[in-house]
Order: sequence, then structure tokens, then C-alpha cells
Amino acid sequence: MFAKQALPETEYKQLNQAFQLMQNEQWAQAKDTLLHIVKSKQSKLGFSLALYNLGQLELQDKQHELALKYLQQAYDVQYLEPEQQSYTLYTIAQLQCMLLKWQACINKFELWMTTASNISAADHHAISIAYAQQKEWGSVLTHISTALQKDPSTPLEWQQLKVVAHIQLKQFTQAITQNKKQVQQAPATKKYWRQLIKLQMHQQLFSAAHASLRLAIKSKVLVNEKDFMNLASMFQLAKAPFYAAKTIIDGIERGYVSEHKKTLKILMQYQLQAKEYNAAIDLLKQLQRNEYNNDRALQLVKLFSRAHQWLQVEKTSLTALSQSNIHSQSFIYFLAQAQIHLGKLSKARENLKNIDDKNYQQSSKEWLKYISAIEP
Repeated sequence: MFAKQALPETEYKQLNQAFQLMQNEQWAQAKDTLLHIVKSKQSKLGFSLALYNLGQLELQDKQHELALKYLQQAYDVQYLEPEQQSYTLYTIAQLQCMLLKWQACINKFELWMTTASNISAADHHAISIAYAQQKEWGSVLTHISTALQKDPSTPLEWQQLKVVAHIQLKQFTQAITQNKKQVQQAPATKKYWRQLIKLQMHQQLFSAAHASLRLAIKSKVLVNEKDFMNLASMFQLAKAPFYAAKTIIDGIERGYVSEHKKTLKILMQYQLQAKEYNAAIDLLKQLQRNEYNNDRALQLVKLFSRAHQWLQVEKTSLTALSQSNIHSQSFIYFLAQAQIHLGKLSKARENLKNIDDKNYQQSSKEWLKYISAIEP
């Protein structure tokens, strides 16, 4: 372990005694002996060896701050054998990370890596975590990429660090590519699917995002209502209401999303935003069949009018007007408009004359002029 001739006789005997005590697991006595050697400081080699072994004993006791202190002192003397000196620096780097001293951890690891010949994937992962804590994403990417190249069988969370680094560097295409690898390796992991879909939305790859959603459904990863509604909301926030609506419809068709009133209202809003008027009309009709509502009736009339379905405008308006209705003026106006297009000009004229709502008065006057020109 050390050469007798390189040490003073008394120091050699003390170190030998300390090692014997450690072999016999007499830790307290071993520490006392080593501390005595450190205090006497008879030689640089003996001083370094005592500090190194004190560091190892404190490390064993999980006294990380004290272990770091002793090992740093041992390393600074620069008197240990090269291999032991390198290992000491490596242990110091690991301790700095354990103690969340990220910049010191980075500095020691980088210094160790300049001379080390056996750098593992785990070592590159450790320093990439330290760089991530310092938000140095370029260095994170360098080291985590090296780690993944050295050992492709590394945990998926290591790949996640690479995805995050790409995102932070705004390298979204590369982030998607890496994310797809995670999905392929762990198709049952929900968070990777969600992240992939979100990244594809961010890049406005809405068709790809929806395709990923359908694959996630097929893989039975997305199987509850909350998943579908959250993803639909994400599509809507990304200004892709068509895919927001399709997401809810996919959930309903597969039995994962229930057709309760609140969900159908949200679906209808997405359809309207996507200008899927016929689909929105069908949904409004369904809602009206389940529970008649004047506000929905007016919305339906407006959609029928937009679609030039004048018979439906007339029918829906008359039904609404047969009930006590706060929107009566609106229904009268749309009824008159439908009757004009259906050639029922006398009825239209009569209805337009009954409109006194200021929101419709001007356009009602214009329609009356139009009727007078056709049928004086």
C-alpha cells in the first residue's frame, strides 16, 4: 500500500497500526491514530495517506462535509500515487454534487476528465445534471449525448434530460426526435406521449400531434376523460380547434369521454371555432333534444342562417316564438329573413314591422325596402 522506505519509521508504524484497526473494524481507534499522524505531519506522503483514509472513514459514516474536507486536503498536497490522486479528485467531484455544490462539482469533474481514461456513461450523466442545475444547456447536451452513446441501455430519464436540453436550446425538432425514442421504448408511459404531443403542437405539427394522440389511444395509454379533455384544451390553446374537437370525438367514440352536457358544449365551441358548422348544428340539435334551451335555439338559428338552411331557420324560430322567450326580437328578425328567402314576402313584411329592437332596426328597414322593390 505504501513503501516503508518513503516514510519515517514511527509514521510507518502508526499508519500500519491504523490499517490494522480498520481491518478489524475498530473505526474510532483508527480515526484517532490517523488524526495523530495528521497533527504530527512527519512527511508529506504520510500526511496525505492519513488524510485520504480519514476521508474514506468519514465517507463510510456518511459525514460528507468532513469527508470532502479531508480528501480535498489530501489531494492538495499532490503526494499520492497518480492513480490514487485521480481517484481522490473523482470522489471530491462526486461529493460536491452530493452536497449540491454544483459549480464546484462541475469544476472538479471537468478537471478529472482531462486525465481520466475510464470515464463512464454514469460520469457524463452526473456532470450533465450539475450543468442542468446551472442552466448551462449546451454543456448538458454535450455530456448527456456522450452518456447515451456510451451506453444505449441507460434509463429513460437520462433521455429525458436530453429532451429538456434540446427544448431549452429551442431545438424542438431534435427534442421531438429524442422524445419519439422514449415513446418507442416505453409505450405505456403517459408522460412521454403527452410531452410528444405538446412538442408537436408547439411546432404547429397538428396532424402529427393528432396521429400521436391516436397511437397513444391505441396503446391504451390515454384511457380516461381527463386525458382527452386536457389534450383537447392544449389543441385549442395552440389555435387548432379542429383537432381539439377531433380529440373529444375520439374519446366519445371509444367510450372514454362521456356525452354529458358540459362536454358537448365544449365540443360545440371547438367546432364553431373550427368553422365546422354542420357538425356544430348536429350537436346543438342533440343538446336541444335532451333539454330545450332558448339560448341554444338562437345559436342554432344563427347557424342555420349562416348555412342558408332557411326552412330550418323558419321552423326553429317559430318553435322558439311559441314559448315565452327573452330573444323574441332576434327570432322574429331571423324568421323574417328566412321568409324572404322562402318567398313568403307578406309574412316577412309583417314580421319586420314588429321589430323595435335597435340592434335589428336598421337592417329591418333595409329588408323592408328590398321587399317593397320586389312586391310593391
